[in-house]
Amino acid sequence: MSGKRLLKELGKIKNDGLPPGVELVSSGEGEGNISDWTFDIRVLDENPIYKGQIYRLRFRFPKAYPIGA
Repeated sequence: MSGKRLLKELGKIKNDGLPPGVELVSSGEGEGNISDWTFDIRVLDENPIYKGQIYRLRFRFPKAYPIGA
């Protein structure tokens, strides 16, 4: 169930793009694991503590996504 929905959402990301500072590093597409996505989030503001930092987030979607866990 989740595979079809995730492919649809991946297509939307490829079409519309992501917000500034957000990059899809891996979606598992082509690797046989569409439910494991990795994003890089770059700090864009001028806060001296976090300026220029990049944070990597990994999402693992459950088989029942988007219904529940």
